Amino acid sequence: MAEEMTNPVEAVPAAAEPAQAAPASAPEAVLTAALTAAPAAPDTKKKGSPLLVFLTVLLILVGILDAMLWGVAGYYLLQKNARIGTGGTAAQSASTGGAPVQGGSGSDASSDDEAKREALEAYIRELVKIADLETEVVASQNSVVAENYTDDATLYAEFTGRTLLLCQQLVEKSSAISSDDPEIAELHKIYQDWAKLFLDSITTMISAIDNQDQAGSDQYEKLRDEASQLENRYKQGLQTLAKERGVSLG
Repeated sequence: MAEEMTNPVEAVPAAAEPAQAAPASAPEAVLTAALTAAPAAPDTKKKGSPLLVFLTVLLILVGILDAMLWGVAGYYLLQKNARIGTGGTAAQSASTGGAPVQGGSGSDASSDDEAKREALEAYIRELVKIADLETEVVASQNSVVAENYTDDATLYAEFTGRTLLLCQQLVEKSSAISSDDPEIAELHKIYQDWAKLFLDSITTMISAIDNQDQAGSDQYEKLRDEASQLENRYKQGLQTLAKERGVSLG
């Protein structure tokens, strides 16, 4: 019985010896896993670094290009403001009273043309009111001068009794006519100068007859010629302006 009891006891250590070898396999597995996984980190770093550098360079280039574009845009904006500041778009015509020649919309240009046409038509209506008076003045003078001259007494009577009074009325009535349109105002100034010069010639002739002054008579002829030149200049200017603005003179 004693032998049978000891055999099982001795068999226990013998079976325990293989159990001690098991822990040795765990460190080997950990080391093997570590050795196998360790090279993966350097590969990841090597693959990520060139991409990071490329993105950085790309961002820098984009920033430089953006700065250049803003610089060019700023330059042209400054040039545009400089032209506006110096009146570069103020391409205005003195003959239209500062109205833009071009650059406005089609409706603005059409409206401006219509306003000019209406201004000239209004001016012509005012002229019609004194047209008969003008005709009478000229007819009164011409009835006793040039080929219609007979003697100083007849001329004097017509000038003092009719021509002088009519001419004074013409000067007064023509001075009452005005226009806000610069071109019309300039043209009418010629008409007023003609009327005043006409009056001066009549008074000069009356004075020359009163004083029996030949020099005064010669001066009358000179003033009469100057008045005739102003009359022709006025008529030509009116015809030109009417054609430009599409207005009929009848």
